[in-house]
Amino acid sequence: MQIAQWTAALYLLITPAYSAPIPEPYLVSISRLGVVENQFCANLSPKNSGYILTSEAHKDIILIPEIPGQTLSSGKYSVTLEHQNLKTSTLKMTASIQGDRVKLLSKTPVDILLLRQNCLGETPISDTWNSPFSGTKDSDTKAFQRRIVGRFADFRTAGGDNGHKHAGIDLRGGFGEEVYPINDGRVLTTSYKDLSGGVVIEHLLPDGSKLYSKYVHIQDISVRVGEQVTPHTRLGRLFDKTSFKKSRYTHNHLHLEIRKDYLDKGTGSSYSDTRNELEKHCLDPEQFLGKQLTKKPAHMEQDPGTNK
Repeated sequence: MQIAQWTAALYLLITPAYSAPIPEPYLVSISRLGVVENQFCANLSPKNSGYILTSEAHKDIILIPEIPGQTLSSGKYSVTLEHQNLKTSTLKMTASIQGDRVKLLSKTPVDILLLRQNCLGETPISDTWNSPFSGTKDSDTKAFQRRIVGRFADFRTAGGDNGHKHAGIDLRGGFGEEVYPINDGRVLTTSYKDLSGGVVIEHLLPDGSKLYSKYVHIQDISVRVGEQVTPHTRLGRLFDKTSFKKSRYTHNHLHLEIRKDYLDKGTGSSYSDTRNELEKHCLDPEQFLGKQLTKKPAHMEQDPGTNK
């Protein structure tokens, strides 16, 4: 009996303890017809016979190689991903690796680029809330409210679905007017679509909880994933006259969302059928910022819809 116990103890001493593989961070760019639709940071880990990309900003992406291997390598893959419209697709893709870059190309309009880098960053504590147009610590509640041309939970049919509740508010602005974060935070994801490009920012509150702000219909985006931003950081600008005419919108505007979480990766709540469903993930920006903005004379903020 003692010999058996000594043998077991010796085995434990000389056998290295199992440790799970350390996930590798990658900057992920998903393109359609050569235009980056989504850019975010994700961790790559082995899973079953393939690999999984997990991100706080995007649904999981599964990569299954045609020939299993110990590490991600060049070759053919089946790649499963979920799109913004909640539809899931599995694509046959060919991977090529050059240094820290992994290109996944398909015969469809969708391609994926993985760039190995630590792009997660840290989120600073958010303090004072601001107008997305002021770029300063002083914002005027009345001037902000005068910009509103579309309200939270309005019924919408845009996007080709059967209708949904509007996940944010629409704020009228001037051609090329610059857009700023509503508080300190960290860039979670960016999109460079022609008419629906935008930025999502994570905000860390003093009590340790988090909120997320989303800015859509902006161009010339000047921030990167993982970057720390302040209310003085330029995110991008609203449409110029050419893009606005192409959009066929009634108003040149910023779509602004404030989210309680990003568990649905910004997808499900955008297609909510009821206000109750919407409020599981989202706050009404008009009510939230209306309580937060410092009340100043209306002339402190430029007249909405102009560049003056």
